[in-house]
Amino acid sequence: DRTDVSVDLDDFTTVAEDFHGHDRTAVCPRCLPELRRAADLYRGEFLAGFTLRDAPDFESWVGFRGEHFERRADRVFTRLAAVQALSGDYGGAIETTARRLAIDPLHEDAYRTLMLLHAWSGDRSGAVDAYRRLVATLDTELGVSPLDETTELYEAILEEDLPRAPA
Repeated sequence: DRTDVSVDLDDFTTVAEDFHGHDRTAVCPRCLPELRRAADLYRGEFLAGFTLRDAPDFESWVGFRGEHFERRADRVFTRLAAVQALSGDYGGAIETTARRLAIDPLHEDAYRTLMLLHAWSGDRSGAVDAYRRLVATLDTELGVSPLDETTELYEAILEEDLPRAPA
């Protein structure tokens, strides 16, 4: 009987899936409070530091559930940053995107978002720094270069030929 029990993962799931009638990829200002609440509920890796000795099935389940919640958190942070950017809160969107990168430091799309947010906020050096961090991370972790579209965005930032900021 869970009537008197509140579980943060249940709350996170409920809030993360509340689209109040629109497509799950769409964002609107009405999404902002719920997305902030979902972001606040996500505090990192599922059952971080908790293990059971000689329980491979449990460890497998924890890994599976952890990946599930990380994917949801990625969607929450992506949508929240989009709503923040739409409302002109580039600082908030930058912080949110940094949290997204904390989940997956190899997420090149998140780096592109971070670069754009810095550039739109007038912080060209922050955009360049984000690109350089991506280059170093990809080289160290995978021994690869960024995608062409990321390098093209970097060059557009240097030339101040940016895509239009969201209205």
